[in-house]
Amino acid sequence: MQLHWVLSPDIITALLAVLPLFFVHIPQPKNPPQKVDGQSLVPSLLSDIKGGFIYIYRWKGLFYVLFFALVINLLISPAFTPLPLLVTKHFHGTAIHYGYMESAVGIGIVLGGLGLGIWGGFKRKMLTSAMGIAGMGIGALALEFAPGTIFTVGLTGIFIIGLMNPIANGPLHAIIQSRVEPGYQGRVTTVTNSIATGLTPLALMVAGPLSDRFGIQTWFTLGGISCLLISILMVAIKPILTLDEQPFSRTDKPHVISEMETI
Repeated sequence: MQLHWVLSPDIITALLAVLPLFFVHIPQPKNPPQKVDGQSLVPSLLSDIKGGFIYIYRWKGLFYVLFFALVINLLISPAFTPLPLLVTKHFHGTAIHYGYMESAVGIGIVLGGLGLGIWGGFKRKMLTSAMGIAGMGIGALALEFAPGTIFTVGLTGIFIIGLMNPIANGPLHAIIQSRVEPGYQGRVTTVTNSIATGLTPLALMVAGPLSDRFGIQTWFTLGGISCLLISILMVAIKPILTLDEQPFSRTDKPHVISEMETI
């Protein structure tokens, strides 16, 4: 294919994502008051991030989940950086084999999302998420132990990672969208994404030297084991397992930060 046809799916899928927004009503939370006690409020990125972090910190179950997400991203994300080297040096493949790897991840993500949409997950959403994280761990370990002569084992492992990704992430996003107060969803989402991916650049800096010393598949071992352990902890720690079931009374509801407090 010529390059413009290769890039066309990006434009087409972007249109598919954007066009429905013109026809779907999206509730807009009320803007915060412009003045409190006679003082003008000056919204800023830092004040919004602070407010979102305090909200998350006081909701212990969500805070624990975000800590685990940080660990997973720290150990899983760098594994995909040397993926082309894994294909060429371990599996002795070519560009087409790397294309198979990338396609397997994408197809897995699509099928995982469709499957979760049809199935709906367990009644306890975090149990579904824990199962997805465990599945990602199994996929990572399959890549670690895949013989260099059997490319299909590695292809299956990375397909499983893609397949389980929506199952791991979907329930958490559903909880945030359904339980966090509308006025704080943007702040909480921003902080959630920042915490989950905050140390990824540092991990990428370390991944190269460690891969040179201990082998390209080292990160898949670390990521796979950490995913399996974290999935067990998510089931064992009650504030996490019951994250979407916790009754929010006036005494245990996550603290709602006043606009003055976020300045």
